[in-house]
Amino acid sequence: ETWAIPLPAMPLENGSIRGAIVDAQSRLNVNALGASASATNVDATRIARLLLARGENAGLLDAIGDWIDADGQTRSNGAEDAYYAALPTPALAADAPVVRLAELGAVRGVDPVRLAALAPFLGALPNAPVNVNTAPPEVLAALVDGLNSATLAELVRSRADKPFTTIAEFRARLPAGATLASDLGITVRSDYFEVTVEALQGTTQGRARALLRRMAGSLPAIRGTLPSSGAPR
Repeated sequence: ETWAIPLPAMPLENGSIRGAIVDAQSRLNVNALGASASATNVDATRIARLLLARGENAGLLDAIGDWIDADGQTRSNGAEDAYYAALPTPALAADAPVVRLAELGAVRGVDPVRLAALAPFLGALPNAPVNVNTAPPEVLAALVDGLNSATLAELVRSRADKPFTTIAEFRARLPAGATLASDLGITVRSDYFEVTVEALQGTTQGRARALLRRMAGSLPAIRGTLPSSGAPR
C-alpha cells in the first residue's frame, strides 16, 4: 500500500522534514495479556516464545499481565498493589491496558534496556490482531510452530513474492513441518499505524509521533499521541 513506501527527507531552509508510517499491528500486542477470553492462552504462548527467543524470562508475562488486568489477584510471577506500594517511591498497579509500550518500564522486572530490546516486536494497542504480512521474522517465529531458520526465511520470501490475502492462505503456504496452532489474534490487514514526523532546523531537531486508526470511508482517527522531543544536535 502507498503508506508503506518510504519517502526521502524534504529540504527546508536551513533544515529538512521527513515522515514515516509503520504498521502498529506488525507486533505482538501486550494488552492481550490482560484479557480473560480464550485468546489469552494463545497470545501468552506467542509472547512467551518471543521472550525466550530473545533471552528473556517468560515469567515477565505474569508481571505484565498483573499490570494490565483489572483484578487485584497476583499471578505466580506477577505483582499487584502490595508490591508497588512497598517500593521506595510507592505506586499502584495500573490495572488497565497500556497506551504506550514505555509504560511497562514501571512493571516489576522490566528495565529500560530490556524494554528497548523488545520494542521492535511488542506493541500496545486496543484489541488488534497481528498482521502476518508485516510482522518481522522474529514475530512470525512466535506465531508459527515448527519454524527453523531456513523455513522462516522461506516463509518471509514467499510473503515478499505474494502477500497473504487470507489466514487460510497463510496456513496453506506454511513451509513443510510448520503449523499454526490457532487463527486467533492474527490477520492479513491492518487498521492501526504509527506515524512519525521529524524536523531538523539548524542545530535543533524535533520529533512527533501519533497512533492512527484507519476508518472506512473517513479520515483516520487519532488514537493517541506518543512522546515528542526537541533537542539540539
